[in-house]
Amino acid sequence: METTGHPTETADAVRIDGERAAYRAHVRGRKIAYLDTDAWIRLGRDGDELAARCRSLCESAVGRKRVIFPLSYAACSELVQQAPSPSRDARVGVMQLLSEGIAFRDTATIRRIEAEAAVPLLLGEAPTEPDVSRFFAGVQECISDMADPSCDRPLPERVVWRARHSDILKSLAEFVRICDRLGKHEESKTFFADRGEILASSIAGAAEASRDGSGKVNRKRAFTREAASTVLNTAVPALRSALEKRPPEDARRVSEGARNDPGGPEHLRERLFAMPSVANEAELFGQRVVQTPPKHGWRNDFWDIEHAIVPSAYSDAWVTLDRGLARLVRGCEAPRRRGCAVLASMEEFAAWLEEQA
Repeated sequence: METTGHPTETADAVRIDGERAAYRAHVRGRKIAYLDTDAWIRLGRDGDELAARCRSLCESAVGRKRVIFPLSYAACSELVQQAPSPSRDARVGVMQLLSEGIAFRDTATIRRIEAEAAVPLLLGEAPTEPDVSRFFAGVQECISDMADPSCDRPLPERVVWRARHSDILKSLAEFVRICDRLGKHEESKTFFADRGEILASSIAGAAEASRDGSGKVNRKRAFTREAASTVLNTAVPALRSALEKRPPEDARRVSEGARNDPGGPEHLRERLFAMPSVANEAELFGQRVVQTPPKHGWRNDFWDIEHAIVPSAYSDAWVTLDRGLARLVRGCEAPRRRGCAVLASMEEFAAWLEEQA
C-alpha cells in the first residue's frame, strides 16, 4: 500500500486497503458463482438427488478454494421476507457455508467504484477496469450498507445498530434470527410488494412512451430511452461524485469536453460499458420494455433485476431456475464481456461445477 504522505491520500489508501480485505481472504484466485433465490431454495431442498449432488460439488469447490458463492442485498433481503421454517433455516446454513459469509457490496457502493474507473473517459482518456477487489464484504458489513439512512431499505433500526456497533452479528443466520424476533418478514413483504408495483408501472409507462406510429413498441427507441435514463439517473450522479475528488482542472476539462461532445448512440454506449452494472441495468430494463407483459405483469421484476444488475456483470457463473430471467441476462452484453456462464437449470449448474473439479 503506497501513499504520498498527504493525510487525505493516506486515509483513502487505508480505506481502500480495508475494502479489499474480504476479496483477499475469500475471493482472490477463485471463480465467482452467484445464485438467485430460486437456485438457493432448490440447492437446499431435502430429498432432491440432483440438488444434493450440486450441493456436494459446491462444498468441494469451496473446500478446495476453487469457487466462492457470494450473497447480495437481494439474497439477504428475500430471506427476511420469508416466514420462519425448518427448510428456510437449513437453507440459511447452506448459504452461510458456501458464501463463507461474503456478499457483493450494495449497488450504490459498486457504482461509486465503477465511476472512479470511468472518470478518465470523460477526460478523453481510456477508462480503467473497475477494481473488483473492492466489491465484496462480510455479510454484516453489507447489511450495514443496506441500512444506511440515505438508502430506502426496510431494515429495522435495532438490526442496524447490532450490525454496526456490536460483535453479536457474526453471520447471516444471526441476522435472520434478529429479523424473525422483530417480525420483519410481513413488513418486508409489504414494502417490496409496493416497490414491485412501482417498478411494474414504470416499465409499462416506458413501453407506452416507446411505441411508434403503428402502436408497436419500437425496440431501438426503447433501448435508447432506457440507456439515457439509466445514465442520467445512476451513472451521472456517481461520476459527478467521483469527479469532485479529483483536481479542479479535471472538472474544467470535462465541462469543455461536454460542450464539444458529438453525442449519439455510440458515445452513449461507450459511457454505459465503462460502468458494467449501469449497462446491465439499461439492457435489462430495455428488454423488459419491449417484451409482452407476463401473466402477473412485471411485479416480480424488482428482485429479478436486483439479482442480475451487479452479480451477472462480475461473476463467472450466474445461476437461476427462471428461464425467462436467464434469457434476459443472456441478452445483456456485460455478462458476455465478462465471460459469465448464465445457467438456467440445476443440470446446467451441475455440469459447470464438474468442470471446476
